[in-house]
Amino acid sequence: MTVVLGLDGGGTKTEAVLWDGRRVLRRGRGGPSNPHFVPADAVDAAVAAAVGGALEGAGVPVSAVAAVVYGGPVAAGAVQRVVGRLLPSTPAVRRCHEGDLVLRAGGVVQAGVAVVSGTGSMVMRRDSGGARVVVGGWGSVMGDEGSAYDIGRHALAACARAQDGRGPATDLLPPVLAWARAATLRDAVRHVYDERTTRADIAQLAPVVTQVAAAGDAVACRILDDAGRELALQVIAALSQPTPERPELWPLVAAGGVLAGSPRVRQSLRHHLADTRVQVLPPLMTLAEAAARIAADGAAPSGR
Repeated sequence: MTVVLGLDGGGTKTEAVLWDGRRVLRRGRGGPSNPHFVPADAVDAAVAAAVGGALEGAGVPVSAVAAVVYGGPVAAGAVQRVVGRLLPSTPAVRRCHEGDLVLRAGGVVQAGVAVVSGTGSMVMRRDSGGARVVVGGWGSVMGDEGSAYDIGRHALAACARAQDGRGPATDLLPPVLAWARAATLRDAVRHVYDERTTRADIAQLAPVVTQVAAAGDAVACRILDDAGRELALQVIAALSQPTPERPELWPLVAAGGVLAGSPRVRQSLRHHLADTRVQVLPPLMTLAEAAARIAADGAAPSGR
């Protein structure tokens, strides 16, 4: 029996799964592990919590874990340190591009397009030869359009415009105040700009926008529609790059908390891709599970 570990780390959470080739033996979870936004000690702690949680109580000796594959913006050094401490006999620790994890999660093993919309956002097109084109993934200052953070930021801005009379009224205000634990929007400013408020905290507003949009609020609906459009623009940009392949349809796997949690964003993405050669597929497993599958079959492409 081959036992492997897959890990996916990002701006909101870190997940690890122990896989025996047939089923997930155990899962572990930790906090955010994107080193651009989380201190190094917190990254190490998140990875250790995820890996340790997957190993604890699994009934498998650590010496049996044959390989580790990880992906996402998690720090490579943190993974190496944690694996070296908790799995000292594991011979292979490999990084896989997050887009490759997304494609594998959707059952795509050759050419395809991966769309990620979680705390951040990114699109990757992979040709059958393994060549990649990456669009987005620039972070919250330079990009992340269509991400949970971007949706949360637009919700805050919409409330400010409504308060000033520069924009339409919106039902987003009450849940935003509840999120900030504030009585007024001016009071909420302190929470928004508090150094302890993270990207992940602001990204927590994305489900709030989804709920308010479902109740018919026009402002919330527009924010989600724009998020889908922005993700579609990244896909279109990736497909516009030169490639020797001209498939009838590019399989496209859309993953991440925003796409999983908001039918409206998914609908907008599909609408704005209606004239492109893509077939949208849902993910069949988590990215950590996809990493474990890649570890098990030894097919991890090299990644950044």
